[in-house]
Amino acid sequence: MGLKGIVWDWSGVLGGDAYYWLFDDFRNACVALRALAKSGRIKGLKGALAPLVTDVQKKIVHLRGYFPGALSLPGLWQGFAWGSGGTVVADGQFRVTDPATVEGISNLVDLGRQFALSQADALSLGFGLAFELYHPGPLPSGWQWARLPRFPVQPVIPTVSVAQALAYVAPTPAPAPDAPDVRAAAEYLLWWYTPDATTLLIAEGSPPALADPSVQTRYWQGKAGGADAVGDWHNFRDCFSGFPSTVPDQVMFNALNQAIARKVSVQTALATAQQDINNQRYLAAMKAPNWYGSLPPTGQ
Repeated sequence: MGLKGIVWDWSGVLGGDAYYWLFDDFRNACVALRALAKSGRIKGLKGALAPLVTDVQKKIVHLRGYFPGALSLPGLWQGFAWGSGGTVVADGQFRVTDPATVEGISNLVDLGRQFALSQADALSLGFGLAFELYHPGPLPSGWQWARLPRFPVQPVIPTVSVAQALAYVAPTPAPAPDAPDVRAAAEYLLWWYTPDATTLLIAEGSPPALADPSVQTRYWQGKAGGADAVGDWHNFRDCFSGFPSTVPDQVMFNALNQAIARKVSVQTALATAQQDINNQRYLAAMKAPNWYGSLPPTGQ
């Protein structure tokens, strides 16, 4: 998880370092970008932040497409909760109503209320900052990566594991566990964790899967476009680690969408979400996460 942002001179807002900023620095940058947009000095700049929610109604009515809200990304709400000292999971149950979690999520909701653009302005790319999953490769001209702002309690960077796998698809029964082709597949997958495969991945540009500090440092050091800051890998945290059941992203997305729209308070939205998640009312209707198909083949 990282941030993409237009390359500005942030020295007056961030103390000269646009990569390792605090959350208050990030919010000050949003204030400055909003004021700059209102001044009309930057052509095409409509506001500070890309949308956090997805306006499906405008997709249907205007048939112009839509801009996917950042709350659909895995790890965003967890990062804000953990970064403020929240628990998210305790004693095998989801816990998103403790004061620290409410504080962190309230900061995220406030960003959506105060600074997120409309769908129309987002479709014209009129924003200066956007929450994004990090992916290898060049950025559009004028953009660069910066890591998530450092939260008050933990400098957490939520990550999602993207694995390689082989699936057996055939009209006949699956082979025996010790069949030669099964063994070959297992050996191939294990090979991806060897030094030779890691070297290939690094050369290709994909983040390596190994947690070895020397391997991670070799990959992230010297990355262009600010990606070295995104790769503050010491603070990576699996955004689904410890979850007791199916990932409740859709439930949280709906709850925070309502909170951003001021239909309910943050506390009410989180209390309802917590009850629904722990009662598993959402499982029967749960679909695959809408971010899964857009992930790169490998990476974090």
